[in-house]
Amino acid sequence: RPDAPEQARLKRGRDAEVPLSVSLHEAVHGSERHIEVQMGSEKHEITVRVPAGIESGKKLRVAKRGEEGPGGAGDLLLVVTVEADPRFERRGADLYTIGKIPPSTLLLGGGVEVETFDGMRTLKIESGTPSSRMMRIRGAGVPRMGGEGRGDLYVRLEISVPLNLSEAQLAAGRMLRDAGL
Repeated sequence: RPDAPEQARLKRGRDAEVPLSVSLHEAVHGSERHIEVQMGSEKHEITVRVPAGIESGKKLRVAKRGEEGPGGAGDLLLVVTVEADPRFERRGADLYTIGKIPPSTLLLGGGVEVETFDGMRTLKIESGTPSSRMMRIRGAGVPRMGGEGRGDLYVRLEISVPLNLSEAQLAAGRMLRDAGL
């Protein structure tokens, strides 16, 4: 348009995509990251807020930090990859982990400490609980984007047997075996 301002007729720079790797901890709690981005021959330091609940493949837009053009800079798109965590598997907003538990706790009941991203939690184990039982801790998963609550943490119970048993432990094991347990 002939009456449009000169700036509006000029084409802005292209959007630039840059990978951003975040830890699962950052994906659960959110974070603020200071990153350095190379744009052409210039390096730019940028502070970006990583929202809680972010997933791999999502893009964080930083306005006017892309490539320069006659009409101004394009946007910078940070393509997020959430790194794997050896302690947890993420499925959507839910997390899965393994809880190591002594055989005596499965047999007699008791409590087992489980690591979460909010600190240690105690799971109550009923007597006679089978190994491989999946237990749930409500609300201990990943926040859902948009503030719609959190997922759950699922804990699969797995028997933990010590490598070096004491004489007393061996004797107790023999007694259990002899009693049919």
